[in-house]
This record gives sequence, C-alpha cells and structure tokens, in this order.
Amino acid sequence: MQIIVAYAAMELIALIFALLWLALITLPVDKAFFWLIDVIPSRGEDVYEAKEIARKGPVIWLMKKLMNDVDNWTFEDTEAFVPIMNWRARLFFDERSRFLKRVKVLQEVHYDTGKEPSSLGEVEITKLLKPYQMNWFQRVIANEQGFNSIVGALIIIAVIGNWPH
Repeated sequence: MQIIVAYAAMELIALIFALLWLALITLPVDKAFFWLIDVIPSRGEDVYEAKEIARKGPVIWLMKKLMNDVDNWTFEDTEAFVPIMNWRARLFFDERSRFLKRVKVLQEVHYDTGKEPSSLGEVEITKLLKPYQMNWFQRVIANEQGFNSIVGALIIIAVIGNWPH
C-alpha cells in the first residue's frame, strides 16, 4: 500500500511541476519569443507552420516531406531525421533500421500506386508499417512519461524495500 501511495504522490507532484513549468516558463517564453521574432515562412506553407518549425525544429517539415513527397526522400533527409527521434528508441531498439524499412515500404507503395502516404489514410499506413513498429513494451520505454514512471516506481520500490523496519 505504501508503494502505491508513494507512486501516486510522485505522479501527482510531477503533474503539478509540469503544469507550473508550462504556466511560468514555457508559455511566457513562447509568447515573448514570437513577440520579438517575426517568423517568416521559408519551409512552412504559412505562418502557423513556420511557428511550429521554430518551436519543434526540422521534424515538422521532414514529416511533411515524408508524408507528401516520399519519392524525393533522400539519405540526407534520413540523416537529419534519425537524430531527432527518441534516444531510447535509437539506443535500445535500433529505431534507425526500422525507420529505413518504413521509408522503403512507403516509397514502394508510392511507386506501385502513385499515392503519397498522406493520401493512404491512417488505418492503411498503420497496417503497412505494423511489422516495423515497436511493440507496447518498447513504446512505454521510449515514451518519456512511461520511462520516467518506470524509473520512479523502481526507485520507490528500492527505497521502501531497503527502509529500516
């Protein structure tokens, strides 16, 4: 019971900290940045997309290229995209080779049907790429919140297990 209460308290504290961080740091810095800097779309189609690229980096236009212009996807695009991916997925689950296989499947579909991945639909893309996706356990480890929760729970179990009685 102590472990469950400690874990719930840890998650609640993390949630409160995340909300405070968002309200006190992230949102004011975001507003100040875009108040001082006038973002001009160079890779984005419009101002909204340009702002998203400024916030999140090249992952936005790389994903857009992958979904809408897969036949022009290059080795350089892959070299730019892979380092953006989750470090745990790259380190533990060889996400680079899986990503290359996913790109190859999407390119083959484009060559066979002439359809871009964005026009296939989410269900069909999921079905095509299922063999190259992570299983549920790998997704939990690669997910930041999942990984932090597992590490936190292990720390709580270790502390409570070694607590003097």
